[in-house]
Amino acid sequence: SPAAALPLWLSCGVAENLSRENAARLRQFAADTVRKGKFLPIEQLVTIKNLPFGETERELFFKESGSVVDFLLGRQDGRSKLRRAITGFRVEGDFGASLLFAFAGDFGALPELQEKWKKFAVERHERTIGVDRMTLSETKRALDGVLTVNIPVIDRDTLEESVITTDLRGLFLHRHKGAGQRIASEKASEVFQLSLRARPEYAPILQEYLQALSAIAKNDRKVFKRHFALAERLRKRLENSPYFEGEEAENGDTPNE
Repeated sequence: SPAAALPLWLSCGVAENLSRENAARLRQFAADTVRKGKFLPIEQLVTIKNLPFGETERELFFKESGSVVDFLLGRQDGRSKLRRAITGFRVEGDFGASLLFAFAGDFGALPELQEKWKKFAVERHERTIGVDRMTLSETKRALDGVLTVNIPVIDRDTLEESVITTDLRGLFLHRHKGAGQRIASEKASEVFQLSLRARPEYAPILQEYLQALSAIAKNDRKVFKRHFALAERLRKRLENSPYFEGEEAENGDTPNE
C-alpha cells in the first residue's frame, strides 16, 4: 500500500517494525517511555500530520508509533483487523473510527487502547529481560506506600511549608483541588507501575484504585466513593483470606504485617 494513503503514525510504525534488528531497542525505548510517563497520548499521536522537527521528538514519534503497531499486530487476528481498518479508512476517510470498528472486541475507545498499549509495552520488554513478580506481602507493602499521600501546604501567615500525610479520602477532600488533581495523577501512575509487577490477585483491586484516582482528578465524589469503597472491600477480603496467609507462610513472610 502506498505510504501516502496511510496516516503518518501508521506508516512510520510499520517502517519501525520492518527491521528485525531494531526490535529490541524499539521495545526497550517504548517500555522506558511508558514507565517515565513521557509518551505521547494516543489521541495526539494519531493526529500528527508532519514529522516533528527535533531529533528527540522525532525518535519518540517513530518509536511509539512502532510500539503501537506492534501492539495491534499482536492482538488476535491483528494483521487482518489492521487491514480491515485500512480498507475502512479508504472508504470512509476516518482512520480512528475504522480502527475502533475493526478492533471492537479489543478496545472501544482510544483511551482504552492507550491503557492496553502501555501495559503491553512494559510487559513485552519484561518478557525479554525477565522480571520477577512480587510476593503477596511485597505487593501489600508497596500498595500501602502508594496509597500514603503527602500533601505540601504553606501557612498563609508564616509562609512556612509543612506536609500533611493522609490517604485517598483525605486527598479527595483536600481544599486545593488543583494540587489534589496533580497528586492524584501522580498516584495513578504509581498504581499503574505497581500493577506491572504485583501479584495477579491484586489486579481487580488496583483497577478500582485507579478508577478512584481518576474520579479525584475529575472531582467526581459519587464515582470516587463507589470505586474507593469497592477497592477497600476487595483488598480486605484478599488480605484476610486463608489463601493470603497460607502463601505468605510458605514464603517465610508474616501476613498482614
